[in-house]
Amino acid sequence: MNIEDAAHFLTEQGVPTTRAALYNHVYKNTIPYKKVGRRIVFSKKALLTWIDSRTSPEDERAAATLRIAESANRK
Repeated sequence: MNIEDAAHFLTEQGVPTTRAALYNHVYKNTIPYKKVGRRIVFSKKALLTWIDSRTSPEDERAAATLRIAESANRK
């Protein structure tokens, strides 16, 4: 899919983004993409994996919150 489709797809998946933000991710090489000639294309499967890698499960968040609270109580 092209950059416009990828921005729409990510927004549908709960990651609101713009074309400019996607171009920035491509520039920084922080999002999976391929170049076909001069065109930048994205894979839905790769984008879903990227979303999963950026989000942590609730259990990990709860454990991190608990560690912070315990650390604060020790001080």
